[in-house]
Amino acid sequence: MLIEFRIQNYRCFKDEVVLSLLSTKDSSLKSNTFSRDDIGLLKSVALYGPNGSGKSTVILALEIVKDLVTTSSSHKPGSALPAAPYLFDESSKEKPCRFEVSFIAGKVPYKYAIEIVKERVIFESLVEMPEKKGRLLFSREYDRKTEQYNWSWGRSLKGEKDRLANMTSQSALFISVAAQFNQEQFNPVYEWFSTNLRIITTKDLPLLVTAQALASEGIEANDKKRVVDFLKDADFEIDDIAVSRQDVPEVEKLFPPGIPDKAKSQLRDRLGGLKVELGHHTPSGKLIRLPLEAESDGTQRLFELAPPWLLSLSAGYVVLVDELDRSLHPLLTRKLVEAFHNPQAKAQLVFSTHDTTLLDPGLFRRDQVYLTDRTPEGSVLYSLSDYKSVRKTESLQKGYLAGRYGAIPILRSFGLHEE
Repeated sequence: MLIEFRIQNYRCFKDEVVLSLLSTKDSSLKSNTFSRDDIGLLKSVALYGPNGSGKSTVILALEIVKDLVTTSSSHKPGSALPAAPYLFDESSKEKPCRFEVSFIAGKVPYKYAIEIVKERVIFESLVEMPEKKGRLLFSREYDRKTEQYNWSWGRSLKGEKDRLANMTSQSALFISVAAQFNQEQFNPVYEWFSTNLRIITTKDLPLLVTAQALASEGIEANDKKRVVDFLKDADFEIDDIAVSRQDVPEVEKLFPPGIPDKAKSQLRDRLGGLKVELGHHTPSGKLIRLPLEAESDGTQRLFELAPPWLLSLSAGYVVLVDELDRSLHPLLTRKLVEAFHNPQAKAQLVFSTHDTTLLDPGLFRRDQVYLTDRTPEGSVLYSLSDYKSVRKTESLQKGYLAGRYGAIPILRSFGLHEE
């Protein structure tokens, strides 16, 4: 489970910002919270704010940590890291980007922190948090004078740690390398990032995960039925899904006219020759199959969301979605969120949105609403619970649109200024 995520000196965030999923003392909507090892956690958090204020950056930052944990062991020496410091301050340009994730893997709370620049990992540490002070497992810090790393090992850490440290390049995370060599103490941490943490951004090619899952060998009929039922529950009249593999020339026929060659190549690689068709029954009872590309954007979007939603709710995973409401009706978006608030659910959802109809005290507690806003010193991130004057029964949508909590765009006349 995700406890907290901290970001500093990354893209629009100059100073440290904190996204916390720790529940406050608010006694409302108890089913929106759950307890894990005596830690009170929120089941969902919604991110609001004007365009360009940092909502997507929060999700992208955690995706970067996930990718580095799961793939950096294969980085070639000298590979560039995805550091993007705050550029509107001269001193910040030279400082590392810092990320810190607190989470529960298995039954153990951890705090994992990294600092990176383009050329190398500057700092990395992992701390077990069964106690208030925490128990260090390892840390590494780059010494600019000696151009070497200073390593520290926790007393409880076992295995060939020194050998693995020597195998860790400047552009790789030690966690990633240790997991590749099956260092058992790090396996729960690696598993949490690689499996339990699911992230969907607007830059992801849609439909891939669902299509690949349904096309895999040994897929059970019940799994396909769950996706069909998921779409039917959303009022889409879909009765069947067929996924088949085809040759590359057949795949290219599905591409819209005028698509650039580079995009075609990326689509071919990602789709892997998959053809998806959704079945609809006519009034006479005949089953007609339509290619997924012929379906509405909303149908395609929900098809994309089906596996992370169904799997996360059943397995208790953490899902982050950028622009959850994209192409979806407000009532459907609300239904997707409510699934995580089910008393039996133990999964977590963090999502960005512009859908203000969700700002309802009957759906969200105040500590579940986070706002991003731009300032001269970089973007800020804060919770609605920071506003002590907000009543539990207050119309959050009305208050937000009226600018009571900030984080709204200041709009002008779009070029229609008088001479």
